[in-house]
Amino acid sequence: MRLRIYILSFNDETFKFASERYSNYDWAKVIKIETTVLFESIMYDKWLIENEDDWKDFDYIGFLSWKFEYKIIIPNFNKIIEILEKNNSYELVPLFICNTKPIYDHEHMYIILKSLFKELNYPDNYLTSNNFLAIYCNFWIAKIDILRKYLIFFKKCKNIINNNPIIQKYINLDAEYKQGIISKEKLLEIFNKPYYCYHPFIYERIPVYYFHNKKMLIL
Repeated sequence: MRLRIYILSFNDETFKFASERYSNYDWAKVIKIETTVLFESIMYDKWLIENEDDWKDFDYIGFLSWKFEYKIIIPNFNKIIEILEKNNSYELVPLFICNTKPIYDHEHMYIILKSLFKELNYPDNYLTSNNFLAIYCNFWIAKIDILRKYLIFFKKCKNIINNNPIIQKYINLDAEYKQGIISKEKLLEIFNKPYYCYHPFIYERIPVYYFHNKKMLIL
C-alpha cells in the first residue's frame, strides 16, 4: 500500500520550513504551490492535474498545510498505513475534524453553498438535512479513485461559482477572517480587496458535502 502526503507551502520560507521538518518521512513530499483565491484548493483545480505522473501510482493521496502542526498533532502515518493495508475499503481519512458552527450560522457562506448545490441538483435542504463531519481544512487522505472523481466534481463547482450571479454577488464580500498572517498588500494582490473574500472558505468546505457518506477511517 503506497501513501503520499503532500505538504503544501506557499513561498521559499514556508517551503524551507516544511522541508526541514518533514522531508525525511517516507510518506511526505513538500511542494510549493501558487497563491490564488483558492489557497490550498488550487491542488484540485490545477496542481494534481498538471502533475499526475507524480501521484498516479499511489493508492492513497493526502494533503496537509506546511503549518499543520500548529493545529493538530502529527498523525501516526505508520499506523494509518497499517490499517489501510488490512482494509483498503476506506475511501477517506480525515486528519482534522473541526469544532465549528454549522454552515447555516454563516449567512453568506450558506447562501453561496446553497446556490452551488442547488445548481448541482442536490436536494434543496441538503446543507441542513445531514450531520456533516466538519473537515473544513484541506487535511485529509483520499483513495486515488475517489480523488480522481473529486477533481472532476471540483471543476464543475468552480465553473458554477464563477458564473452563478447569486454566488458572485456574495463571494467577494469581506469574510471577516482575522486569523490570517497575510498583509493587506498581499490580500490586495490575491483578492483585489484589502480583506479575505469568501473563496478559500467556500472551496475548503466543498469536500465536506461531497465526501459525506463515503466510508471514512476516523482516527
